[in-house]
Amino acid sequence: MSPDLLMQWLIVAGLVAWSLWRVARLFMPSRTAANAGCGSGCNTCGSCASNPQLEQPVQWRQPPT
Repeated sequence: MSPDLLMQWLIVAGLVAWSLWRVARLFMPSRTAANAGCGSGCNTCGSCASNPQLEQPVQWRQPPT
């Protein structure tokens, strides 16, 4: 293997490894969000099931005649 080909492989491997690291960081859950879930009592997102203000009755519409 020639030195030029080896250098090319090292550069490409480094770029691929860096790209995979960046994508993995995008899809990893954050540490604060791992503990905050429905029923945790944090009420930071406002989507807790115990919030009565978010629950609204269904309003049926009359079909067109």
